[in-house]
Amino acid sequence: MIDLSAANTAGINAINRMLKSFGCRIPIETVRIKYFNNMVEQVHRSIKKRILPMLSFKSFTTASAKLEGIEVTNMIRKGQLTPGLCPFTQFAVLAA
Repeated sequence: MIDLSAANTAGINAINRMLKSFGCRIPIETVRIKYFNNMVEQVHRSIKKRILPMLSFKSFTTASAKLEGIEVTNMIRKGQLTPGLCPFTQFAVLAA
């Protein structure tokens, strides 16, 4: 699926021509959706909201630890816990 961008369509057409020259008989089929980019942006909105304040981290390790904590808390919030393991223990295991 791609949006209505002419650049994306031209790129897929160029790849299809290249594949045809290499002997591939099955082209890449595309489905054009007018507002596809908006749907992608909506999916990433929550990630962007959390990442923006973290752009000032000085080291990769602190940023990585913070992102791991966010992912673990999201797992706990969604109820993706291991049965029989208390949430704090699972958090400690996943965050380590």
